[in-house]
Amino acid sequence: MPESSELQRLRLGRIAYLNTEPFFASDTIRSAAVSLPPRQMYDLAAAGTIDAAPLPSVALADHPDLFAQVGNFTIAAAGPVSSVLLRSRIPPSEFSPGTRIGVTSETATSLRLLKVLLYEYWGLGQGLLFDPLGPENDAQLVIGDQALSEQAAEFPHLIDLGAAWYEFSGSPFVYALWLAGPRASESALEELADYFSVNLARNGADVSEIADRRPGLGMTEEQIESYLAKFSYRLGERERVGLEQFFELDARVRTRSVSR
Repeated sequence: MPESSELQRLRLGRIAYLNTEPFFASDTIRSAAVSLPPRQMYDLAAAGTIDAAPLPSVALADHPDLFAQVGNFTIAAAGPVSSVLLRSRIPPSEFSPGTRIGVTSETATSLRLLKVLLYEYWGLGQGLLFDPLGPENDAQLVIGDQALSEQAAEFPHLIDLGAAWYEFSGSPFVYALWLAGPRASESALEELADYFSVNLARNGADVSEIADRRPGLGMTEEQIESYLAKFSYRLGERERVGLEQFFELDARVRTRSVSR
């Protein structure tokens, strides 16, 4: 794509996780994109520093007048994903007031998903304490490449939040949506959508280029292909239903937390 194209002038964000790679080629568009974890990317986009990025899905609920969806591009899954994990020293059924849950600083949506599950599915939300990750945690919420690659023997109980959401709701969970701010032009976003469509098709057929970009994960091409196959990258009707379910439950949990 020529350097003068509108797409090259977009201030793009790229979440620094493996499941975002299918949208990109090994090119200057990818290398120029700001690479950050979800929470920090959300903050930059809300401040207007980033024009378009795969933002945590809660960004659309929090700022419906600020962000617009870029086509129907998403990161969603129906069932376990292996990269949004609650790991615990004790079974979650034994959580009680005062149980300390460490939370990665990288999350925006996953913490809110965890709270929905704790309150609405497991009935365990009352009196739990949410802290930064640390050795004093009774349980930890970890996401992304950390959850994929880091082993923690001291936390033998693993709960995949994607699997738990699917058991609870029967719907896919939408982790991220490609969203754009007001500065992005319609023509630039059309170019971006075309770019994504080409890359999703190519990377879906052959993950070798993605594997070459991410050697630090220590995953084989087969493992990368298996992991990425868990996700859907287009927002269909089932994903929309799941997103609406989550937004409704998240609002209820947040209202309850404020009113306590």
